[in-house]
Amino acid sequence: MVNLLIVEDNINDLNLCIEMLQSVREGINIITAQTAEDALNILTERTIDGALIDIELPGIDGLSLVKRIQKIEDYQFLPILFVSGTDNDYAETYKQYHNYNFISKPYTKKNFLVIFSSFLNVIKKQKKIFRTNDEKEIFFRGENSFVRIKFSDLLFATNDGRKIKLVTRQNEYLRTNLTLRNLITEINDERFVLCSQSAAVNIINIEKIFPTSYAYKSWTISFIDAPDKTCPLSFKNKRTIEILLENKTRIKGVENDAALDTDYYSKLS
Repeated sequence: MVNLLIVEDNINDLNLCIEMLQSVREGINIITAQTAEDALNILTERTIDGALIDIELPGIDGLSLVKRIQKIEDYQFLPILFVSGTDNDYAETYKQYHNYNFISKPYTKKNFLVIFSSFLNVIKKQKKIFRTNDEKEIFFRGENSFVRIKFSDLLFATNDGRKIKLVTRQNEYLRTNLTLRNLITEINDERFVLCSQSAAVNIINIEKIFPTSYAYKSWTISFIDAPDKTCPLSFKNKRTIEILLENKTRIKGVENDAALDTDYYSKLS
């Protein structure tokens, strides 16, 4: 899944762009912003793989926005595709901002998709290059500072009011303006899945599943080397988790057998 940021202040152009992108069959998660300020906030809270940026933005324009983006350590090489309704010297723009390409308004769907398809391939190749080390990382702005979490350290995440709480063996972190499903999309790993309506779990760290004594048809997940951390597992999601654990050989990184203590409710499930 590619996380694509679109920065466009004109709502009609924004909707047209989204409509055309939805016709592209490759997996694209679209995140939108209508100002440079909103875009910069999103970049500190989400993992973005590429951006379509309108040059004629109110306040901070698209060119100035790219300069700011490229000063952010994790986004120095973010693939950029400019969109503009004015005449620009593409060669000169590239020398200054190192953007991938340029789409001029008004554009046809065919022209847009030809350029974007090539741009999407660049994004995917760059994602592959920067992930040669299989150790994924989750990077975001926490309440007081930037946070970087190794995927292998993440145990689970839960809804905490209007925030998402990410739990590792050592710490807990809160993220705002994010839903649990959006977090799953952002992490984009088949090993991180919903385990209840309010929680998602990293199955590589599951140690044991056992019935919850105080609730009918519900289970609890415990984790390897984390005796004080547990996560709820619903009846609806239990079988999905079991299948993932049973087929752990096809999921890279899962090396520990999880004990499924399900006899208690075996007749019910």
